[in-house]
Amino acid sequence: MPYATLDDRGLIRLSGEEAVPFLQGLVSNDVRPVQQGKAVYAALLSPQGRFLHDFFLLPSQDAILLDTAKNRLPELLQRLKMYRLRSKVDIEPLPELQVTAVWEQDAGIAFADPRLPELGFRIIGASTDLG
Repeated sequence: MPYATLDDRGLIRLSGEEAVPFLQGLVSNDVRPVQQGKAVYAALLSPQGRFLHDFFLLPSQDAILLDTAKNRLPELLQRLKMYRLRSKVDIEPLPELQVTAVWEQDAGIAFADPRLPELGFRIIGASTDLG
């Protein structure tokens, strides 16, 4: 299976009954397709509209995984927690998981890159899940 481990990507898990409404009011794109099992590409902007972070949102059982640049993950995590206020949402990093791009879908949590079909699929799982 042709694949590439994306060591420069990191993951954040958002869970809780208000995860979707929390993100819906915070990010640039409509988050609701995640509830139907679809990946969403979105960004977090400053109140003035300046680009801060971009990421993929994808469904994972009772949570939403956020796939973002690993070197920017601590800053994004801090910002999400700052905006959480009283929302019923848990936000935690997932350093034990990795992101992999593949060109055939058959392992882990996989989603097609919503930006362009030629960019293949991404798989999230333990490194032992991949061949």
